[in-house]
Amino acid sequence: MTGPLGDRGRGLEPSPEPSPELASESALEASSPTRWRGELERLFPRTRVLPSTPFHGGRLRQRSLGEGRLIDVAGSHQAVRREPARDALGEIASVIVQLEGRATVEHRGRVCELGPGRATVVDAGRGAAIELGGGYRQALLLVPRATLGVELAFGEGLDPRDPVDAAFVAQLGALADASAPLELTRQRAVLASLLALLRVTTVARRGEAPLGRRGEQALATIERRFRDPELDAAAVAEAQGVSRRHLDQL
Repeated sequence: MTGPLGDRGRGLEPSPEPSPELASESALEASSPTRWRGELERLFPRTRVLPSTPFHGGRLRQRSLGEGRLIDVAGSHQAVRREPARDALGEIASVIVQLEGRATVEHRGRVCELGPGRATVVDAGRGAAIELGGGYRQALLLVPRATLGVELAFGEGLDPRDPVDAAFVAQLGALADASAPLELTRQRAVLASLLALLRVTTVARRGEAPLGRRGEQALATIERRFRDPELDAAAVAEAQGVSRRHLDQL
């Protein structure tokens, strides 16, 4: 794919302090490239969106996910250029999961080719150039970096052959497909599960010590009670017989 990846513009991730229309759940559909570009650049600070011609429409749906935000976006071929953020926006990490079509992500000196089932992580504090192929669909998970607990391998791709990476992609894709909004307690539990999977795969890549018995049991509890509206971090800690603070350190 080719496209104006070098064009400069504004950043990809929305502010950690969202405007009222982004506070819970919102949706956007556009058949005009001018409207699509204008709405996305209004919603996402420091982003420049360059739709191709002919433009075949685009749609976006986003919802709160505890301290994070889940965005389901689809459209025709376009290029996105994001400038580095050095304010509070720079503390956001964006996990990009390709659900349909293809995309190329240039970030931190790396080029990551995304096809269905593949993912990568973008640091809002650094610039990024993204080219989206026709008929693409992505799920974006935006979270404060402070909630991750580990330094992710930004710009590297997740491997769909790895069972943990595959579980993360499948869970995020299922959330993007879900039509009903989640209650706050379930949002927090789901986000905790997703972040736990990210930590596991990051630790495995670095060859660091595994989670240990309690960490593995905590993940098993989250998977077993995934649809339980009463599940939250405190409930997971109680099931393991540890404090919430100790759970966060696992």
